Amino acid sequence: MTRARSLATLALAGVAAGWPLPAARANSGFAHERPVLPSGRGAQRLSVDAALLAGARPGGRLADLRLFDRDESEVPYLLVDAQPSAPEWLAGRILATPATKTSSGFELDLGRSARIDRLRLAALPAPWLKRARLEASADRRHWVVLLEQATLFDLPDEQLRQFELAFPEGEFRYLRLAWDDRSSARLGLPPSVAARRVHLSEAIRPLATDVPFSTLHAEPGRSRYRLRLPAAGLPIEALALEGGSGYLLRRACALEQRLVRGQVAPTLLGQTTLRRTLRDDVAAADLSLPLRAPTGREVDLVIDDGNNPPLALSAVRAVFSPQPWIFFESADGAALKARFGHPTRAAPRYDLEAARETIDRLAPRPARWGTTALHLDPPRHLALPQALSAAGAALDASRFRYARALAAGPAGLKVAPLDAAVLAHAHGLRDLRLLDQHGRQRPYLLETRDEPLVLALRAERLASAAAQTSVYRLRLPFAELPPGRLVLTTTARIFQRRVSLSASASAPAPRTRAARRAAQAGDLIAVSDWSSVDPDGAPPALAFDLPTQPAAEVRLTVAEGDNAPLPLATVTLLLPSRRLRFYQPAQAPLQLLYGEASLAPPQYDLSLLGPLVLSAAADEVALGPEQPRTVPSAPDDPARRYFVPLLVGAVLVLLVLIVRLVRKGEAPPA
Repeated sequence: MTRARSLATLALAGVAAGWPLPAARANSGFAHERPVLPSGRGAQRLSVDAALLAGARPGGRLADLRLFDRDESEVPYLLVDAQPSAPEWLAGRILATPATKTSSGFELDLGRSARIDRLRLAALPAPWLKRARLEASADRRHWVVLLEQATLFDLPDEQLRQFELAFPEGEFRYLRLAWDDRSSARLGLPPSVAARRVHLSEAIRPLATDVPFSTLHAEPGRSRYRLRLPAAGLPIEALALEGGSGYLLRRACALEQRLVRGQVAPTLLGQTTLRRTLRDDVAAADLSLPLRAPTGREVDLVIDDGNNPPLALSAVRAVFSPQPWIFFESADGAALKARFGHPTRAAPRYDLEAARETIDRLAPRPARWGTTALHLDPPRHLALPQALSAAGAALDASRFRYARALAAGPAGLKVAPLDAAVLAHAHGLRDLRLLDQHGRQRPYLLETRDEPLVLALRAERLASAAAQTSVYRLRLPFAELPPGRLVLTTTARIFQRRVSLSASASAPAPRTRAARRAAQAGDLIAVSDWSSVDPDGAPPALAFDLPTQPAAEVRLTVAEGDNAPLPLATVTLLLPSRRLRFYQPAQAPLQLLYGEASLAPPQYDLSLLGPLVLSAAADEVALGPEQPRTVPSAPDDPARRYFVPLLVGAVLVLLVLIVRLVRKGEAPPA
């Protein structure tokens, strides 16, 4: 009843506003609607923005875009591809401008007005790094500031060069550049200067959008961030980073979870070296990370900090590959409606295609997007297939030693991070099973994450029999954890110690092969020297590779010499990070079961839908407390009960017969 009233209210509002009722049919199947505001009548050009790309059908190259006028009549349009591969540079006459105590520069006369958007200088004697101010004019009497403060540089040793300045396009004949000479030597006139002419096919500026990010747990010497893109399958070609100040030289890479040979693991999208240098308080930087287009909505950014503090990342912008622009004609200058996000619409074919070769001569005026947007129907092109909701084979839950509850909730894709209890008690994670309330399996994908699972440990100081030695007991969350890394930090600034890590003296018999190998290698796990000689800098962390341990503790020994005990600030255990991705039906409680060594890894048809499952948005759910379970013993089998005694009896009878035969054969003849 509520939905019917809402629809009736909308219909009455449409009639009151003068919109025809049959318009509702045009909305069918479209997920989004946005207003388009032309610049009067006639030919128009409209840029493709991030909101349009995010809402349109992924991989459809905007084939599902439609324009409608007030009467719900479809308005023809053309997608005009950008053609930046053949820029036209206009050379001009260079005139030196009068120099002052703090500035110098030049003017460029192109000879005639032209629509331009970029200035390029020929190489000047390197190295140099300078700030500049750029102005433009059509008549040399009225000047407009294009760039208040720009930076140009040529630093071969740092591999940093910037000879071009981009600015908002406009009709100009004269360009005037003023160097800031207050903190650097003057530069002579460049050998040549040129301005780039803007054709309509190049008129749309490169598209970029801000990307929200969050900080992840990371091992010492690295910073990790998770970027959340507006949608999956966006044509992104680079990430532009901002943050920090001062000198910078760090490696960075971008990773994405992908299904490769049946395994979900991080895949490298791109890597680079971030650079920034300073000269006379002027910075030259290249903080762009080129990458292959991601397929999903999450990208992990990893920065190698070395011995530096973590990079204070302040902003990330996703830079898109060159996008087309939209050409259309407006009969009356009235607002249009753009609808997109249709799951099946093919690219339209309009008679307007005959005008493609004459678009430049039509001189289209810039249209713009309105500020309001409507969400019409759920985006069905993002709907998950019914195959995801299908349950798997039935399984006897009583066979498993451990159970974890997952609370019921709305239907959809979920991700469940696995904690230390699962890593310790599941046999190589091959016996993980998700069961619903009917005892049927729920398929899942097991993801390997690049970031570690970070666990804080407590160091308990023990009495030491050896003088000048500190001994600590480090309690692990569980025995039989997978191999990880143990990281120590201290607040001391000047020190030198030898630190050793050893297994617990009271370790039980190892259960897994990895633990048995570690036990056979001896109690000593690793020895390392730890030192710091910088009184002003943060001391380095000390990291040990920690193999699987049969006990839930290890011993740490610090040779103090004649010094006071070295304070331990933090002790951190880094374990492999895993999580499950699965579909949970509405209001259906699930159980995660593990601890059944005889099971092999599951094989689900869900892996065939891996790319779709990984690109869809998923909600994170937490596992409930671990519940140990009593596994029933096998029923008493009479045949099994008497088998061993009968076998022993048969062996004894055979031995008696053999002995008698041997003795009979050895008897002397009569």
